[in-house]
Amino acid sequence: MVVIYVDEQSLKDLRQPLNAPMDRSLHAHLLQRLKKEGARAVVMDFTFSEPGPNPEADREFAQSIRENGRVI
Repeated sequence: MVVIYVDEQSLKDLRQPLNAPMDRSLHAHLLQRLKKEGARAVVMDFTFSEPGPNPEADREFAQSIRENGRVI
């Protein structure tokens, strides 16, 4: 099991806002990488209750969830 923790420094390093949703393309790329590396399951402890700042990135993230097939 691997835990990926997103803290304030991580957000700064990724040039993401501290008080707004992250760019979902980052989540999409992570899911693509985890699938490529053979992850058997991905459990995300995030709340995606509102659209991200980039609608295209939201669509990419949704597609990555479908393609991964193992996201909870």
